[in-house]
Amino acid sequence: MKMGKENNAIIEFLFVTLRSIPSVNQTVTFVCVQIRELHSLGFRDVSQCEEALRQSGGEVKGALSLLQRPLLEPFHQRIWAEQPEPPIDPKHPDKQVRLHDKTPESW
Repeated sequence: MKMGKENNAIIEFLFVTLRSIPSVNQTVTFVCVQIRELHSLGFRDVSQCEEALRQSGGEVKGALSLLQRPLLEPFHQRIWAEQPEPPIDPKHPDKQVRLHDKTPESW
């Protein structure tokens, strides 16, 4: 649906009119705060954030889960694949020190 100038004017009028009602103003403010919170977590697309909030019933945690799902899909496919685990290479530079394997004397 194409939005013409008349539609934009009507939407703006409704927004200004409805925003003057205290409960609507609180709701709009609350949603803006939630969208800013999702924005601070790296989700910049406002329409995606609004849709995720709608689908999650207004819960930021639920919206975050919905927004992260497509980003995690390649990881999920890899870990749930029927392929064997890649071998562990102790000489590979990307490894973490496991402190619980070390004794305090070796620190």
